[in-house]
Amino acid sequence: MKRTFFLILLFFCALFVKADVLGPYTMDSNVPPTPTGYARVVLPIGGADASVAVSITVCDESGQQYVLRTTTPNAAPYCYFLAYGVYRVVALEDCTAQSNWGALTVGTIFEVTGGGYISLNYIGTISTPSIVQASGTDDNVPPSKVGYNIMKVYGIETNGGGVLVDSDKKEYGIP
Repeated sequence: MKRTFFLILLFFCALFVKADVLGPYTMDSNVPPTPTGYARVVLPIGGADASVAVSITVCDESGQQYVLRTTTPNAAPYCYFLAYGVYRVVALEDCTAQSNWGALTVGTIFEVTGGGYISLNYIGTISTPSIVQASGTDDNVPPSKVGYNIMKVYGIETNGGGVLVDSDKKEYGIP
């Protein structure tokens, strides 16, 4: 009898325990339905054409912190499920935030009672790595990446020129 009572009590306790933030999920056909007691919050990203990491850290009423992160502009945004409740913005990483709750800055308090969005605008700098190659064949040229161009530079001392190569391998001379 004691064992049965304990199992029933354990089952009911498990029903009431939930995380305050679930995700991230990519906003596509595989997003699960919004759980009861939660709101779907979509995180679109702007201000960059290349993949960057931006995030907003929020804190619930009990002090538990959650990092809501997104990385890919011009693609399906991420979404999170936030439990209904009051949240405070703790940090913004390389972005500003605008939402259906208004502008979000560090210290802003907002209440989640239904779905919404937090639009993160990238304000950091995008560093463009370069590769220096010795003269020779083009066999070791890396494949082009979105947001990058390949440039061949020729020169001896201070005299030289270059060729910009587009994604279709068409070359444009640069004097």
